[in-house]
Amino acid sequence: MPHKVICPVCGKHEFEHVNDYDICKSCGWENEEFFEEGGVNKLSLSDFQKRYRIYVYLNPRYSWEKNGYPELTAKDRCTYWHQYSVSNRQSVLSSKQCGCFFCKKIFDSTLVSEHYINDKDGATAVCPFCGVDSLLPDSSVELSTELLDVMYQVWFGW
Repeated sequence: MPHKVICPVCGKHEFEHVNDYDICKSCGWENEEFFEEGGVNKLSLSDFQKRYRIYVYLNPRYSWEKNGYPELTAKDRCTYWHQYSVSNRQSVLSSKQCGCFFCKKIFDSTLVSEHYINDKDGATAVCPFCGVDSLLPDSSVELSTELLDVMYQVWFGW
């Protein structure tokens, strides 16, 4: 009896066989055993999953079969990452570092301590240096000065 495999990217498609090179209609992942960059999917499994999450966040009805792989702009990526700067108290508490995309500082998350504003979905962390609610926790994004620069340009454009 053949061993069916669930799509490792979206979990919405069931491949008939292991490594059958079938393509998932939901996300476009080609079913192969090579999960690192450079296989038939070109991206690693991890990068493919990240790209798919961005597509679905920007368009909840996204389907590879209908939409293909649209080019993601800096604004698209920032729109996706921005979700992690809102109602983020729990994420900040579970992070080692936070980055503020207003003052562009990366710092130990314990410095946030009581710097929160209440919102409808919980509490949003506020930067202890500049007082702006533009914090990204490292438990949700890969922090870098480049990310903070891009976020600043997209959200504040100064």
